[in-house]
Amino acid sequence: MNIRAMAITDIEMVSQLDETSSWNASKIQDCLRQSQYQCWVMDVNKQLIGYAISQTILDEAHVLNIAIDVDYRSQGYGRQLLQHILNVLPAERAILEVRSDNIVAKALYNKLGFEKIGERKGYYQIDGISCDAEVFSRGHSEENCPLSGNAG
Repeated sequence: MNIRAMAITDIEMVSQLDETSSWNASKIQDCLRQSQYQCWVMDVNKQLIGYAISQTILDEAHVLNIAIDVDYRSQGYGRQLLQHILNVLPAERAILEVRSDNIVAKALYNKLGFEKIGERKGYYQIDGISCDAEVFSRGHSEENCPLSGNAG
C-alpha cells in the first residue's frame, strides 16, 4: 500500500472511484492546481484504489472528500488514508461532513477521535434527492465551535 501526492495523470481514474459524488474530473483538477488543497491517492500493487482531498486554512483542515474503490472497502484502507491526512497536515483541527446514512464512515470517524458537532440539512444532492450531512470534528473546542450552538 502506498499513499502519494495525486498527479494530473491520476484524475481520470480518481474521478471514477466515487461515482455517487459530485467530485468529477474537472472539480478534482481544479483542486489539484490550487495550493490550498492537498490531494492524495492510494495504490495497492500499483493499482489506484482511493483518494482524498482536503483544504487547509490557517490551523484547520477540512477533509473535502475521501473515497475507496468499492472492491477495497471495509479492509482498513479508508482508515489508513484518513490517518495519513491527519498525520501530515499542519492543522490543529480537522472537520468533515458525511452523509447521515453512512454508518460505516461515521464509525470510522468516531474511532479516529472525531465527534459529531452539527448537521447540515439537504447538504448533498444525489440523483436529485436531498440528503442531510453530519459535521464531524477532531480537535475543536465545543465552546468556540459555531456549529455546536455554543459559540460566543
